[in-house]
Amino acid sequence: MSALPHPNSPKARRLRTVRQRPVDGVTQLVQPAASNELKKLLRLEKFSAFIMLSLVTAALSVYASTVDTSKTWSKEYKTLQKLRNDDRNLITNNEVLKSNLVKQAQSPTSGLTDLHPSQSIFLPSVDNKPKPELKKEIKSTLKIGQDLKAPVSY
Repeated sequence: MSALPHPNSPKARRLRTVRQRPVDGVTQLVQPAASNELKKLLRLEKFSAFIMLSLVTAALSVYASTVDTSKTWSKEYKTLQKLRNDDRNLITNNEVLKSNLVKQAQSPTSGLTDLHPSQSIFLPSVDNKPKPELKKEIKSTLKIGQDLKAPVSY
């Protein structure tokens, strides 16, 4: 569909080029000034082409980002599956090692004995740090007969 009028219409006749007098044997062709309607249509065409180009660019960028997101998600999911598989293998190996240690400890040739409370060793506690003394400001805020073991406030 064309924005130009039919070639035989009166409007088209006005828009045709006009021949002027020849100057030095050369005929000059002069086009009449375009009407306001034609100027508006040309501006509308440029504007719509700009909008269309912007929309196509936006659609392509959204499509590219979804494809990239899909690829990234797939890669990360494979990594997650590998980590889960490695975790299962580590748990299995850990349980096998525990089982082997228990079997070795239960064998009579291991040299291990059962634990008895009489064989326990208790170390006395060593308190090397001097106890901090209460500051004078704190002492003055305490009431007489107040329990010092309970927290005063938070």
